[in-house]
Amino acid sequence: MKTAFGCYREYGGWWVMAWQQVLADKDVTVAVVDADHVLLFDLANSVRNELPSRLIQSPAPLYPSRILKWANSPRTLLVVPTASEATVRAARSIGWDVVAEDGTVDVRLGSRHVASRATKDAERPQKRRQGPVPRSKFTLGRVLLAQQRPVSQSELARKAGVSQPTASRACAEFAARGFVGSGDGVAVTDWFAMARWWLSSYPGTGGPSSYWFGLEPIMTQVQAASKSLPGAVFSGSAAADLLTPWQRPDAVVAYTKSPALLEDAGFVPVSDPSAATLVVTAPADTSVWAHRPIERATNGELVALADPLQVAFDVLNGPDSGTRAEVADRLLQDLHGPLRSAWAKSWELDADR
Repeated sequence: MKTAFGCYREYGGWWVMAWQQVLADKDVTVAVVDADHVLLFDLANSVRNELPSRLIQSPAPLYPSRILKWANSPRTLLVVPTASEATVRAARSIGWDVVAEDGTVDVRLGSRHVASRATKDAERPQKRRQGPVPRSKFTLGRVLLAQQRPVSQSELARKAGVSQPTASRACAEFAARGFVGSGDGVAVTDWFAMARWWLSSYPGTGGPSSYWFGLEPIMTQVQAASKSLPGAVFSGSAAADLLTPWQRPDAVVAYTKSPALLEDAGFVPVSDPSAATLVVTAPADTSVWAHRPIERATNGELVALADPLQVAFDVLNGPDSGTRAEVADRLLQDLHGPLRSAWAKSWELDADR
């Protein structure tokens, strides 16, 4: 799956960024520090780098001359679609690590040097659209779907944190698709069509992810992770179950802005997503956080949840228990109905109260 955020591959039931799968094949994984920094783990030798690496993800290969201009920069993990031998040498000369979606790896963890080069028959990454990712359109879409009344474009822009011209362009596109009408404000006229378009078109949150395994029941893991990740919001089937109880959850996704080092919370890092019970992501798209996230109690403690439309997306794009489409559809039905009021309130600003 190619998106403006990067190249994803289905791995262990999850849609995993391709560069992370390349590292996983070498028993290397990352722990999220924030959207721009990661810690590298050598799972083969139970070693991790003590200092985080800055994360640079380029949608196109970088020339060695450009890399050498950053000679005095902090340690960096460079992620590119392809990496030539000259690119790898340039990066190594200034202390950078490199991983490419075509399978090229040149990474140092303690005394271990992980190095491999792409084979001739390696899948060549397809070109993808460069430039800014159109997050604002999807932020406006999720905010608009949450509303229970017509809203002006200026109010919609404020709630979504975008400019009014941006809101105007997005509303024009939504109208052209037949999703919204205008009168005394913008109102969704075909709610389910717009929601399903959003779920099928959203490019993902972007940002690095780390994979963790825990032995405790899923909801106990949510509680433990919540205590260790201040300000995090939770998604996946665990969050769907807290919003619309239906079946036993099997996956937890946490979105965080703080370092995700969870060994002391009873988790161990894993490189294979199919072995993970918890996925932690530092998203590039921060609209997974509503202004006042919906909270639900698990084991007697309140847990903040990601925007409910994000929860539905993560259910659809998580491990397939055989019923993920039904779980997502049931959640959509409740978002259109009994959960709509709480969802709308989660996007209210102080000025709206």
